[in-house]
Amino acid sequence: MRFPLAAALVLAALPAFARDNYAILVGASTYPSLKEQYWLKGPANDVVLARTYLTTAAPVPFDAANVTVLADGVAGAGAPTLAGIRAAFADLTARVQPGDFVYLHFSGHGTQAPAADGPARIPSSRASRRAIDSASSCVTSSSLSTRAGS
Repeated sequence: MRFPLAAALVLAALPAFARDNYAILVGASTYPSLKEQYWLKGPANDVVLARTYLTTAAPVPFDAANVTVLADGVAGAGAPTLAGIRAAFADLTARVQPGDFVYLHFSGHGTQAPAADGPARIPSSRASRRAIDSASSCVTSSSLSTRAGS
């Protein structure tokens, strides 16, 4: 029990040592390829609460100019699209310096993509199949690594 608590305290203190704090908050609520009954209400609330906490109540506050919000239905936010997410990461990689802290927050429906090196499981619902069919347009960790130069 001591190790997880100690690890959590160390991780919580990391932003204090950073020169600047940055955040990208993504809240995807509407999905044009899905029926409206599958859209979500929570992601917009999630990013508003996260932004408010980071900029006003976090132990090491974030400058509001360093918090990028991409969300449906949030005033002043960009669109939580592939292009919007890629642009936010491009802007972030241009601004972040060694020692800076970056917080990433994603709220919305999850999706699955078949493994490149193995057989794919067949999704059980039509909505899941549509999400997997469109997975080629999602942001992947390898595309982010490529953009970040690692």
